[in-house]
Amino acid sequence: MRKVRNGRVAARTRSKICKLPVARYSRRMTDELATVVLSAIERAPQWIRRDLDSKDRIVRVQAEESLAAIIADALRKTGKLLT
Repeated sequence: MRKVRNGRVAARTRSKICKLPVARYSRRMTDELATVVLSAIERAPQWIRRDLDSKDRIVRVQAEESLAAIIADALRKTGKLLT
């Protein structure tokens, strides 16, 4: 469970709480990121779309990882990748 406190996200991991900074974006930046991600998803191959709906967990995880790589590549090419 994550809760925002004082601009940080408290995430409970193995009974320890680690504090992660909360990213704050302007509306324009969020719209730009959404546009890049949406265009990457629209260009995803049909096999990824089919495998994302698979009942087989391994197939679904492989499709999720492939889609994540496609999205990361699209963000990297546009210079919007957050590090």
